[in-house]
Amino acid sequence: MVPQTEEKGNEQKTPVFLPQEIIDLIIDQVALEGSLTYLQSCSLVSKSFLSRSRQHIFSHIDFQLDGVSDQARASRLLKVLQPKNDGRSIPVVRSFKVTYDVPLQTPSLFHWKLKSMRLLNWTVKRLGLRTNKVATLLDLLSERPLETFHFGGRVYLYWNILPKLQAIRIPLTRLCSSSALKTLHLIDMHLVPKSLLVAVLTSTQLRELRFSYLSFDAEGGLEMPTSPSRSGSLASIEWLELTYLSYPHIFDLVRSNSLLPTSHSKVFPGLRTLRVTPGIQSSWKIIGRYIKSTMPSLEALQYLISGVLFDRDIIGGNTQGLLQGLTTLRHLKFIIPCWSLFGDLQSKQLIVVSILNSRSLPSTITDVTITFYLELYQLRIPNLRQALSRGPEWQALDQALSHPFYTDLRKVAFNFIFLYQIASTDLFLWRPEDLIEASSLFPSLSSRAPGLEIKINMEPRLYPTTRTMVEYMYAR
Repeated sequence: MVPQTEEKGNEQKTPVFLPQEIIDLIIDQVALEGSLTYLQSCSLVSKSFLSRSRQHIFSHIDFQLDGVSDQARASRLLKVLQPKNDGRSIPVVRSFKVTYDVPLQTPSLFHWKLKSMRLLNWTVKRLGLRTNKVATLLDLLSERPLETFHFGGRVYLYWNILPKLQAIRIPLTRLCSSSALKTLHLIDMHLVPKSLLVAVLTSTQLRELRFSYLSFDAEGGLEMPTSPSRSGSLASIEWLELTYLSYPHIFDLVRSNSLLPTSHSKVFPGLRTLRVTPGIQSSWKIIGRYIKSTMPSLEALQYLISGVLFDRDIIGGNTQGLLQGLTTLRHLKFIIPCWSLFGDLQSKQLIVVSILNSRSLPSTITDVTITFYLELYQLRIPNLRQALSRGPEWQALDQALSHPFYTDLRKVAFNFIFLYQIASTDLFLWRPEDLIEASSLFPSLSSRAPGLEIKINMEPRLYPTTRTMVEYMYAR
């Protein structure tokens, strides 16, 4: 408790102590503001402020593997997280994000420093004077109630040529199989050891799983543990993302899971939301068949359409009725990054039209959300009005959404997120209804009112040039 001394003139009254519960509430409120600086200041007030402040400060940790100072930072972090003999409470890490951030093209000074540090680390390890602190840190977290773990790189990582990744393979695998883990993201890695996938498939409490820009090593199936107590992870997954990867490869690996009774078993019986990036007809057919045979409770399907490899001319060729039996599917979402207001935007619109016209989706869809992320150097109101005026692409989208096939459709939402670097002065004065009207852009859809609700949302955002558009989308 903190003594509060009241003074009046030359008289000093008895100190007033704040109950620890009140102090905790104050610090919790500071934490809601999201300022790490304020929390660090709180931790310096007194011992009664320290414990609660540390819980918030270390609840989420971003850790960078930079090839230079990561061992020293891991060592300092271990000192904080390891048990003490003085009775102080240990901070509980709830979320841990590891980013491999060694630049491919290293400046000469950085390269010299990196080479020197690697030589020093190699010499010390050969003499048996130092252990891998990052590996020790991952081992420690695998024994703690860590709920969220994210591992990826700033660039696409080739596992087989990066010794730093190979050195932490075992503790990383152990962490991915933690029984406390509920959210796991693995992104931007090539030729990942299949032992990592085995660890994921044997984690028992996963609710959210994201594989993006990921491939696994060698051909063949998975060598799964024989313990039946480690077979329930996929049944608990409710949110799954499989984007920018080889669908035949990942599906074959999951099918080879020896803990599953048959290749057509309900692998994801509790899955509610799936996000995918179908690029060509074969991928879409593979995804559709796998959804129908392994995801009986799927309610929301999300398409991330960002590349130019999507063959919109053939997607509707022979996929009609592909998901007709999946009557649980209600929510359809398209997430579409566009790099220009005109050519790329129109192309992505036609992709959405192709998917809707393919009749591969069930007619039970009740709501459709289409979110456009538009990367612009400068936002100009006349350009927006021109891009959002009724043209053949908007007309085709209007006809596809208003087709009688989608008899249960009750809501359609269009979200336009404008990412800009330089804004015009009138940017903050306009309203969505000043630029676009649903009745003029979607007359066929509007004619179905009031049974069908149409919403159009627009939001300008300052675009951080240090990130790619896809990184920014995921950060939101």
